[in-house]
Amino acid sequence: MATNFWESSHGCKDLKYITDRELLKLGLHYSNYLLRLGKKLGVRQQVMATASVYFKRFFIKNAFRNTDPPLVVATCMYLACKIEECPQHIKNVVTEMRNLVHETRIDGPFPYETFNLAEFEFYLMEDLDFYMIIYHPYRPLTQYLKLLGIEKSCIQAAWFIVNDTYRTDALLIYPPHMIALTAILMSCVMNEEHIKQEKPHLDLRAWFADLNINMEEIACITQEILDLWQVWDEYDETQVSSILRKLRAPQPQQLSRH
Repeated sequence: MATNFWESSHGCKDLKYITDRELLKLGLHYSNYLLRLGKKLGVRQQVMATASVYFKRFFIKNAFRNTDPPLVVATCMYLACKIEECPQHIKNVVTEMRNLVHETRIDGPFPYETFNLAEFEFYLMEDLDFYMIIYHPYRPLTQYLKLLGIEKSCIQAAWFIVNDTYRTDALLIYPPHMIALTAILMSCVMNEEHIKQEKPHLDLRAWFADLNINMEEIACITQEILDLWQVWDEYDETQVSSILRKLRAPQPQQLSRH
């Protein structure tokens, strides 16, 4: 994980109660919430991506233990819809989030009303330092693939890989074009035979060399994605309830000396 995460209040406070692996699984759980809420609202992928970055940035400064993450999820989505110019009525966001929490039966009730969401929106924007424009890897991804002439072979796999990076801290650390290039490199490895048919004379190694980029960053982003996939393989949503119970357990009282 990224250094800024471990130094944050989020990491320090939550890791007193659960392991780093459990914290990653909790992050996957709420990433799934964001995706499912976005689908219920019928918003574009970029809106969900923006909401995911807001969620990640909020929890650099805050701990899961000290907040109610479903409220943060709903508010991040509501704000992202505004910023990405496809606003949703606040009542609709609250209703769909309440339905989602009820369906999963993991986080308990969602007792919030529209005024709670509207109030929390100001706290969220403050913790985002009012920087709410997000630069995504999708545009450079499509530009690079078109330049290489391998859109047919790699666009789907590369797009899915970029989507997966929103479940990691990579978007908080690396510029969007580096994430796009990592997705292209990984998708090329996975679709090597198709690329040979579509672009038989493509020298991908020479192309990357001509870009004059830091390949160590590419390796770090790749490792973030591989680590995510490893955790994902063992992730089971039924584990989340026990993780939340551990996280919300009362803090042991120090024994008083007589």
